[in-house]
Amino acid sequence: EGLVLTKNSVTLADCHLAPMMAAFAATVEGAEALSRRAALAEWWSHWSGRPSMRATDPGYDAATRDHRTAKTNPKESRA
Repeated sequence: EGLVLTKNSVTLADCHLAPMMAAFAATVEGAEALSRRAALAEWWSHWSGRPSMRATDPGYDAATRDHRTAKTNPKESRA
């Protein structure tokens, strides 16, 4: 046993949490909540920049952006 969610090693905890954090951090509410947890935000900043995370990006950020645009600018989102 040892520390998990560090930048020093990859654990099953990292691999399990990272995809869920991608979805969580893509929402306004999730990003705001994450900003209040410095250690977790630092971990996510490190993990979200890993080549494996970028290569398997499901596009949550783009989907969230598109959804927000559709809610605030319905005519623009149909173009």
